[in-house]
Amino acid sequence: MAPATWAPFAGLSRPTWSLPLRWRPAPWAGCWTRGPSRGSCCSGWPAAPCSALLPPYRCCRACWRRGQPRAKTKLLIPTTTKAQLTAMHEPIHIDSRWAQRLRRGEQPDAAEVREHLLAVHQRHAGFTEGVARGCRDAAGRNSYEWLAEVIDPARHRTILDLACGSGVLAEICLQRHGDAIELIGIDMSADELALARRRIPDPGCRLHQALAQSMECIPDAGVDLVLCHWALTLMDPIEPVLAEIRRILRPQGTLAAIIDGDIASSPSYAAVHDVIYSAAQHEYPSYANADLGDARVRAPESLAALIRQTFRDAEVRIEPGMVSLDGAPQTLAEEATGFFYASFVLSAHARARALAEVARVLSADAGSDGLGRFDMPIHRLVAQL
Repeated sequence: MAPATWAPFAGLSRPTWSLPLRWRPAPWAGCWTRGPSRGSCCSGWPAAPCSALLPPYRCCRACWRRGQPRAKTKLLIPTTTKAQLTAMHEPIHIDSRWAQRLRRGEQPDAAEVREHLLAVHQRHAGFTEGVARGCRDAAGRNSYEWLAEVIDPARHRTILDLACGSGVLAEICLQRHGDAIELIGIDMSADELALARRRIPDPGCRLHQALAQSMECIPDAGVDLVLCHWALTLMDPIEPVLAEIRRILRPQGTLAAIIDGDIASSPSYAAVHDVIYSAAQHEYPSYANADLGDARVRAPESLAALIRQTFRDAEVRIEPGMVSLDGAPQTLAEEATGFFYASFVLSAHARARALAEVARVLSADAGSDGLGRFDMPIHRLVAQL
């Protein structure tokens, strides 16, 4: 429920405290929303000129599409205290059957993995884009934009955004190519698809709820290009997924994906990764043996071998990249921690300790301006049939 009193708060270029990831303004909702899947500028929460808060966001979906914030809108914040806001908006600990099995030292099955992933994306829909949109490479591109560069409208008329999530990549594709392409989005999460539909109301973009292992909504040889942004690593087993991609791709089709990079190439990422996974393994001793997804997908060499087994004579190219996010260490710690699935199974106490340690790690390399940097190594895989 919204607080009874609200106070104007003028003259700030960004909030004076760190809003948890789930409560930051979404591209289509410029208010202080109750999670990305709820609320809008007319939801009863005050509108805010989000371009002043967390670029590149704008005030509401319509304004954001035009690239113009509502200049006359006053920035309002509740008169509740900082501590109250933090407590109200703290990310929800997810105690799924998958987590319960790990706590008992048991091995979860595939159905429990899927159930856990759905629970994460139900309670934290849109969380992936919160960090991935802001992290940029030396050329100023985020990972969505780098992946979208694969599109060649002369060869790629029908495009599938596999595991499309909240629709960030799909929107970039449409903004760049418009009517030159036909776009299909598939995701197993109804909550993520709800965000995608709000972001892309164009009925010409077909969005379906389905599993990557069974895309019955797409006919054989139905698409020219399959794009997948950072989701192949969560698909286990991966062989049925690759077989389905092979079925739906036309001759001379293309598969392009963003996948994990080499952890060793970024000391800051490796340090943050170790802090979060150590915390998860402390609470769940068997966590290291039951991480989400197929481990072979995380190594580019083994993934390339798997693809060549499925796509005979395919030309496989794997390109390394690095995207980074700068910020105050404490804010950056919130951002970085919220990007890891392991953070969602931590108790409140364990998460607080992990956040403090991540902030300490990021502070160690802060510049003279006091800002730290979080690097994320990535790879762009392109398989040409």
